[in-house]
Amino acid sequence: MSFCVGRRLLCLLCFADVPAVIRVNGASLDSTVSLSFLHNFNVPRSICNHDGVAAESSSGPVRVPTVDGWYNSRQIFCSVYLKGCNVELGCDWLVFVNVRFDGSRFLRPLETDLARLCAGHTWNFETGATQVGSSSSSVTKAGSQRKDRVVDKFLMAMKIYEDLI
Repeated sequence: MSFCVGRRLLCLLCFADVPAVIRVNGASLDSTVSLSFLHNFNVPRSICNHDGVAAESSSGPVRVPTVDGWYNSRQIFCSVYLKGCNVELGCDWLVFVNVRFDGSRFLRPLETDLARLCAGHTWNFETGATQVGSSSSSVTKAGSQRKDRVVDKFLMAMKIYEDLI
C-alpha cells in the first residue's frame, strides 16, 4: 500500500521485521530511520562516528513492497528525528536498487538491474498462493496463521502512521 504526499511517496513496510511507515525522498542524500522508532521497538542498533559525533545507526533490513515482490535491503541507516514517517529512503537507496516507480507503486526491477544490485540488496519474487490438498490441514492452518500475522502487522503499521500525523 502506498500513496503520494506532495512529491514524496509514503508506504507501509517492515524495518527489522517491525511494521513501519516509509517516506521515499529523492531530495535527501542519505536514508535514515527515526530515533524514536529505534527505541520504541527496541530495534538492534550500533554506535557510529558521524562527523566526529557519536550517533546511533541500524542496518535494518528494510523490506519494501513492489507490485509482485519486494526489495530487501541491508545498509546503514543513520538515526535522526523524523516527522511523518519511521524510515526515509534517500538517494543512496534509490541509486543502490535503481528503483522504478509508476506514480503509485514500485515496479519489478528490470533483469539488468537485478544483475547490478549492490551487496546487501536483493529483490524477491512473491510466488502465488500455495496449493493445499485436503490432507494437509496443518499447512492450511499455518497459512491462515501467517495471513493473520500479516493483517496484524498491517493494522499495527496503520496505527503507527495515525500516531505520526
